[in-house]
Amino acid sequence: MKSKRFTRRDFLRLGALSAAGVVAGGCSCFAPPGEPTKGPATPPSPPTPAPPRAIPTAASPTPTGPIRRVIYYNGTLLTMDEAQPQAQAIAVEDGHIVAVGSNAEVLNLQQADTATIDLQGRTLMPGFVDAHAHLLGTPADPGQEILSSYELAQAETDLDDMEHNQAIALRFGVTATGEMAVGPELAEKIVALDQAGKLYTRTNMYLTYNDGCGNLQGDWYKAYPAGRVYSDKLRVGGIKIWADGGSCKVPAVSFEFPDGLGHGDLYYTQEELNAMVADLQTQGYQVCIHTLGDRSLEQIQNTFAVVLDGQPNTYRHRIEHNAVIRPDLMDRYTAIDAVLIIFGAFPTCFKTGGYEAKFNVPPEYQAWEWPYRDLIDANPGLPFAWHSDWPVTTLDTSQHLYGYTTRKQLNEYGDVCEPPADLASGIVTIGEALRAMAIGAAYALSRDEEIGSLKPGKYADLIILSGNPLTTAPDDLVEIRVLMTMVGGQAMHCTEGQEALCPQGVALGADPAPTQGPETQESEQLPGSNVALGKAVTASGSTPENPPERAVDGDLDTAWNSGGDAPQWLEIDLGAPVNVGQVRLVVAQDPAGETVHIIWGKEPGEAYRQLAKLRGMTSDGQSIGYTPEQPRPDVQFIKVETVTSPSWIAWREIEIVAAGE
Repeated sequence: MKSKRFTRRDFLRLGALSAAGVVAGGCSCFAPPGEPTKGPATPPSPPTPAPPRAIPTAASPTPTGPIRRVIYYNGTLLTMDEAQPQAQAIAVEDGHIVAVGSNAEVLNLQQADTATIDLQGRTLMPGFVDAHAHLLGTPADPGQEILSSYELAQAETDLDDMEHNQAIALRFGVTATGEMAVGPELAEKIVALDQAGKLYTRTNMYLTYNDGCGNLQGDWYKAYPAGRVYSDKLRVGGIKIWADGGSCKVPAVSFEFPDGLGHGDLYYTQEELNAMVADLQTQGYQVCIHTLGDRSLEQIQNTFAVVLDGQPNTYRHRIEHNAVIRPDLMDRYTAIDAVLIIFGAFPTCFKTGGYEAKFNVPPEYQAWEWPYRDLIDANPGLPFAWHSDWPVTTLDTSQHLYGYTTRKQLNEYGDVCEPPADLASGIVTIGEALRAMAIGAAYALSRDEEIGSLKPGKYADLIILSGNPLTTAPDDLVEIRVLMTMVGGQAMHCTEGQEALCPQGVALGADPAPTQGPETQESEQLPGSNVALGKAVTASGSTPENPPERAVDGDLDTAWNSGGDAPQWLEIDLGAPVNVGQVRLVVAQDPAGETVHIIWGKEPGEAYRQLAKLRGMTSDGQSIGYTPEQPRPDVQFIKVETVTSPSWIAWREIEIVAAGE
């Protein structure tokens, strides 16, 4: 394949839907990290067939003015939501999903600023979520052609390695990843990439506790507290530990490897591993532990049993790879409530000859390798998630679907390597595979409330496929292609010839410059009356002595304090629709530092629209604000969310002026 260089224009040329932020809010006062995110123990069931599509309600022409809402209709939507497994149409606004349902239900939401796109029966589903990859820490392969000739014609500037690798992921429909093995230098680069606006996939950093050879890395990771949110694209996921070899040295197994490799390398004693995980859990971190051998797997299972002590795994501690599973360990996963991370694409070509494997499992133990059918059946309802571990395996999501459901693999010439009978017995269903690659992986990243399924309120991270995986023969799954990839409502990849599926010129709910530095204002008095004064207010959390009412009491000496780190939010009900002419936020924050706040507005009965995003350095007593070029009409609810802050979130006052006051 011809080598080419690639450009940022690939990501921005369709520039369509403006991405929005995560649910959060406020400003800050210093305190330690909060509790880990909790969620359901079991992800939703796989989708089931839906009834035939109804004849759609007529769609109105694409508006000539600004577009705030996009509706895809007349498609097959695989939602990954067990309450509504399939649908026909979806509406997207402000980077979020606002409706999922029948053609008639969703097209009924058309307004003058709505664009409608006919899917013509195509399949739309949540973006794929890769729970464990090395996307940003791997040098780009210049031989990997990621852009079509159409896209190359739009090129302007060269992509760096991080952007190049994200482009590959987006081409294959991957919208979110767990970035594994992030060391100090890489962490700084990823944060800088996000601040520069070049992080296009939702990224969850997993920080290195040791390296692949078992060498401890010190406590550098403490500079990145558990669950810290930098933006809607970037957050701290947890900590990565290697328990045995494979990346370096040899996997720890109970049998003898041939070639003089023995039983492999176990890096720590049981007591040492127990102490590591217990300490990290006390600090609030999710822990992900690498295991390739059954001896290290047993040790990890023992550790989880000790550290969790029979309690639910609310931290969602994970076991990575699960490559060699001894039969007596199979049903222990449920007892420890572990989150399982498993491969899709399988190296069948190595197993069937013609290639030299690094570690050769003796024939009598090969049934222990990746026995996923037995693993799932032995642990019904336990969450399990897909990972590519790229560049260890391919990022091509169709090959992972193919590998899950057939255990076949294509070699470098495109020939099929057929699995032997014991290997083929480990296949999973297409419904199980799709669940693992969407809501299951989102659960593993503790982001299943935001991504992984098509539900109102979640981010509009979605893809359009060339075929329906549920009705495609397993042998043909490898032919399915991603036609469009959307992240936060923005079309980030569009296959040549499918431009009609990719909204253009769309700015959902955003002003011309919705992302800006904080606008410093005088703290004394706003011009006009403060319509927020004394109104009903709710918040994501509060300390007992600093309730949310203090943010709208007119007293700058008092403050609402959330009692927790970002993300946090505060919502004001103005009691009746008003035309908003200005929003001012008086900061309560110590220490000073970089903050990101999103101001949302909502009409009665409508979804929230992003009014502005404020990013910059803020300090206690400073006033920051948003003044739209034109008043925002009929706003009754204002929500202020904070997605990045150096300390607890708080506001001295939130003041809103009605236009014309």
